Amino acid sequence: MQNKYLTLPIRLLLAVITINLVTAIVFTTYTYTSQAQQIMRGIDAKLLTTAAGVKLVMDEFHQQFAINHTVTPDEYQHCMDELSMFANEAQVEYVYTIISQEQHIVFTASSYTEKEKAESNFTEFLSVYDDASDSIAIAIETQQIQYDEYSDKWGTFRSVFVPAQTANGYRYVIGVDISLADITATLNQVLVNCILIALGVFVMGILVSLFLMRFINNTLESFAAAVNEIANGHLNITVSYPATDQLGILAIDINRMADNLRLLINTMQQSADQVATTAEQLSATSEQISNGTNQVAGHLTSVAAATEQMSATAAEIAQNCITAANEARHASLSANSGVAIVIETIDAMHCIADHVKQTAEQLTELNIRSNEIGKISALITSIARQTNLLALNAAIEAANAGQYGKGFAVVADEVRTLADQTTQAAANIIQIIATIQGGTQAAVSAIDAGLKNVAQGTASASHSSTALQMILEQIDTVTAQVDQISAAAEEQTVTTVSISQDIHYIAEVVQQTALDSQCTSQATQQLAELAGHLRQ
Repeated sequence: MQNKYLTLPIRLLLAVITINLVTAIVFTTYTYTSQAQQIMRGIDAKLLTTAAGVKLVMDEFHQQFAINHTVTPDEYQHCMDELSMFANEAQVEYVYTIISQEQHIVFTASSYTEKEKAESNFTEFLSVYDDASDSIAIAIETQQIQYDEYSDKWGTFRSVFVPAQTANGYRYVIGVDISLADITATLNQVLVNCILIALGVFVMGILVSLFLMRFINNTLESFAAAVNEIANGHLNITVSYPATDQLGILAIDINRMADNLRLLINTMQQSADQVATTAEQLSATSEQISNGTNQVAGHLTSVAAATEQMSATAAEIAQNCITAANEARHASLSANSGVAIVIETIDAMHCIADHVKQTAEQLTELNIRSNEIGKISALITSIARQTNLLALNAAIEAANAGQYGKGFAVVADEVRTLADQTTQAAANIIQIIATIQGGTQAAVSAIDAGLKNVAQGTASASHSSTALQMILEQIDTVTAQVDQISAAAEEQTVTTVSISQDIHYIAEVVQQTALDSQCTSQATQQLAELAGHLRQ
């Protein structure tokens, strides 16, 4: 079920069988296709050659028919006999000639078989070809050679239809048929031959493959036995193989591997002696390092205690400086808050002034737009008065028109009424605009007064901000001096702490070095023991 359960020879044999099978199938397919195409080309050439021979016989017949428009029975029988003899010699089924007459395809002559001759079953002159191939009509229409495979009442054929023309210009078509049953039988025989050849090649390939697999398997088994001996420690084994192919290269590589293993083992034994000597020296050195590091660790402990006491004193000084600096920063923050409030007040007053100015500008714009609306309302009033006059004139004209102007008079009255309403509305708009303009003028005056008060308040707030800035600068100077003292104290504290930490770290490293030296001594003893085993 899985390839890992198959031995190498079996897998190689299966691969070779697969390759041989694919090769046989491809060979059979290609050979059959090539021979089938060659046979069909030969059949088509035979059909075309036969048609060319028929033309030599039938041109005179059709030329006489074109002149006389009829043939005698003896002439027709003689023509059929010649075509039948020609078909037998050419080894084709039928040879015939056809024309197109009154939208029908009709025979002008046709060969006959021995069976048809015995039964006197001949094709009549100008008889209609009811189940003719479509290729005949194409050949008549295009005057080009047509090949076809079709069935009619006489059988199933491979045929050629060749357009022909007599010396006097009369056109007809020559048809030549070969039975498809004969063609199929020939192609089947070719297929059988190809299959038999492919089967023989396949069997020969399998036999050769079996011989090669057996040879390769025996050789590989001998190589595997030699490698197994080498794995068991017998390094004097030598693999012999006479050829210089890939198996010969493998044999050479196996022998070289055995030689290299022998050299490697000798080198390992020599290295083991050197390792044992070095391990003894290293063990003695590790003992000396361990003793020296223990003494250094004791001195470092005393130094660490002194640095810790100095660090505590520096930390206390730094804490006092930090407290003073915090008080100074608190005063600075209070002053900054006052300055910020004054600045926010100034900004707010500037913002109010800006908004008031914008409001004044908008009111001025509103006054201008009101004037424009007043002008438009005056224009509307003028248009409405003119419309009223036009409507009055239209009513007079409608009255003069009598009965025909009544409808127009009604419209004129409605227009005049609408014009009166428009005039009244425009007057109301002008009055409202006058009221709006009076209000906007008063608002602009009030805004101007407010702007003056905002300017005075802004100037007072600016003086207050300047005074607070001077106070803030003095506080910042004091704070900077306290910060410098505090920073120096903190820096001293950090430095002292760092020195103390470094001393502790050095002490730990020295102690760890002592432990490592002891471990190294133990490891070198074990290494010496391993070297002794390697020498054995």
